[in-house]
This record gives sequence, C-alpha cells and structure tokens, in this order.
Amino acid sequence: MVKFGSIFGSKKDVSGETALDKKDLAERKALARNTGTPREVLDQLASDKDGEIRREVAHNKNVSAEILEKLSSDDEWKVRYEVARNHNTPSAIVERLCADSEWRVREGVAWNEKAPVKILEKLALDRREVRYAVLMNRHVSIKLVKQIELENEREDIERRKIEAQEPKWPRGRE
Repeated sequence: MVKFGSIFGSKKDVSGETALDKKDLAERKALARNTGTPREVLDQLASDKDGEIRREVAHNKNVSAEILEKLSSDDEWKVRYEVARNHNTPSAIVERLCADSEWRVREGVAWNEKAPVKILEKLALDRREVRYAVLMNRHVSIKLVKQIELENEREDIERRKIEAQEPKWPRGRE
C-alpha cells in the first residue's frame, strides 16, 4: 500500500515545488478522482493550475465542503459544473450556483439529485437545456413537469412565428 503522506507531502524543495507539483497530469488526475485520496492531498489538488485536475477534485465524492466552497468560485465553468453536480455540495453553494451566469453550471445544479425543490422550480424557467435536466431529476414533481412542457410549447410557438416571417428562399439578384 502506498503512503500518500510520504510521497505527496507538503514539504517544498528549494524551487518551492511540492512532490505533488512534480507529478505529471495523469498521476494528478488519478489522485484527484480517487475516492481514497486523503483530503489534504485533495486540498492541494484543488489549487492545481490545471482546470482538469480541479474539475476531478470537484467530482470526487469524498471532497470536503470547504474545498467545494473554494471550487464553486473557480474561473472555469467546468469546475463549477462539477461542484454543482456533486451530491455533497452544501445547499447554500447549490443555491448560489443556481444563479451562475453560465447556463451549463445551472444545468449541473438541475442534475443534482439533492437540489431542493425550490431550486428546481426556479430552474424550470431557465433555458431549454436546463429545463431538460430538471425533467431528468428524480425529485421533479408532476406540476413542474407540466410547467416545463408549457414553457417548451410556448418557446416552440415563438420559434415557429419567427420562422414564418423569414423568407423561405434567398431573393434573386436585382
């Protein structure tokens, strides 16, 4: 059995790098996704310069709430998306991510089976991709399903109106 502490300790060498910093991308990625990786190592990986590593940390089911809090403000939407989908993300963070400017992060919240009903209700008014994720959430109510169906129908009617006003073919040369 490998002892993480001895290999990935936080002792820095003269260049300021830790042993973890020297691992290649594949090794850091494997550590980030491994549910047996100690929290101290996940904490270090949560600050990795590579967004792919931070995304794997956010996806890890054993990551701490503190790390999820930190990653919920990451510059990369893919990291915030994984935080939004993680079942261990505290509800206050899920609620904040429900208003994220990136629709794919809001979609991640909708996929989270621990998202409160009031958040699903809010996301049911979002764009079509987010509404689809709400429909796939096993906690969605029949009332919400009907609301989403009506919104999709309304959107389809609006789209058809716009298409009907557009010319069917390009005009000839004048």
